[in-house]
Amino acid sequence: MELNLMKDEYLIVCDNIKEEMSQKDMIKRRLLKSYLKHIKETAEEVKRLHLCQCREIEFMSNAGIKWVENLKNNDPELFVEWLKKNKNRIMTGRSELGNLPSDFTMDDYYFYVKEECLAY
Repeated sequence: MELNLMKDEYLIVCDNIKEEMSQKDMIKRRLLKSYLKHIKETAEEVKRLHLCQCREIEFMSNAGIKWVENLKNNDPELFVEWLKKNKNRIMTGRSELGNLPSDFTMDDYYFYVKEECLAY
């Protein structure tokens, strides 16, 4: 009887882990889909505008910042996932490489991402 109870508890834990992983995977897929759509639309707009190379870079950078801001305002789950993917850039002071403000800090990161704050 006790063995069956342990087995049932194990199966429940496994199901909970699978469900949690599925949710995380779904968020990652949604983020990737949104990012690819953003890149495609931005590239099409750059092509349509016939910008010189330096203007293309500036346009794409600004579009990236707007995309991240849109995530922040309209889809917090994806914004948090984006921050997680850019954690190393933020830690090294290169947050602009993740289309975040250049003054975005680890304090800002931990404001949005609820994980243990380690000394950095």
